[in-house]
Amino acid sequence: MATIMLALQNEKDCQLIESELSGDYSVKQARGKESCEEEMDLVVFDLPTFKQCQETCEARIEEEKPLFLPVLLLVKRGKEEAVSQYLGVTIDDILSTPLKKVELRARIQSLLRTRRFSLKYRDEMKEKTLTDPLTGLYNRRYFEEFIGKEAERAKRYGHPVAFCMMDMNNFKDVNDRYSHMVGDEVLKEISKLLKTNIRESDVLIRYGGDEFLLVMPETNGESTTVVERISQKLEKWNEVTELIDHPLGIAIGHSHWLPGEDKSVGEALEEADKNMYRDKERKG
Repeated sequence: MATIMLALQNEKDCQLIESELSGDYSVKQARGKESCEEEMDLVVFDLPTFKQCQETCEARIEEEKPLFLPVLLLVKRGKEEAVSQYLGVTIDDILSTPLKKVELRARIQSLLRTRRFSLKYRDEMKEKTLTDPLTGLYNRRYFEEFIGKEAERAKRYGHPVAFCMMDMNNFKDVNDRYSHMVGDEVLKEISKLLKTNIRESDVLIRYGGDEFLLVMPETNGESTTVVERISQKLEKWNEVTELIDHPLGIAIGHSHWLPGEDKSVGEALEEADKNMYRDKERKG
């Protein structure tokens, strides 16, 4: 639900807007300039409050960029021209008073629609920066943002976290022998194979070129089962794939981190990485 902040000196206008919009939106009354720091999707001023809070409002709008934070100014009918210099700079729309309910709702809906588009665009752009364009998996940047929050959650509830580092054996040979285009298709299929054989709560990351990291919250010894299942599924994939004509192997190393133990999350990750290289050496 969108949040509308009312910074109005006119109590009648404030009551009318609350009565008209509170069923569809979260409507709050500003308590002063400090309210500009609160979460909101649109702010409504009248001229006296706008003049008091203009600089604070402009600073908040600047902080929100590239998001669009709409500002609506209420002015007495016939006085619109006197505030036109603000339009398109700090103010996004002007509404004349006494207010007409239909016009009020139409203007609010229009401004909030643009706000939603802005939020959607931001989320899409963020998603692109946190996912790998080839495989669609999360990337290393996402992991760096995610792992701190997951570690805190694990500490709060006393849950273990398991890590699986995975690396395709001799994947360079696939690129050299079949081309990088085929190599990309192999990576996409392997990513899909891994994704379909983990729990919904697990987080799969493309950690490097042909290296993957699987984070399994609330998992300890069960990670062994996941490793076995992935190995078995890869064997079956090798039997049916038409992309390459020789088996593709995978080296897997796993480790566990328990909140409260001496080992840090970074050390647990390093342990999984070392175990993966041991598995790679063992398999040749």
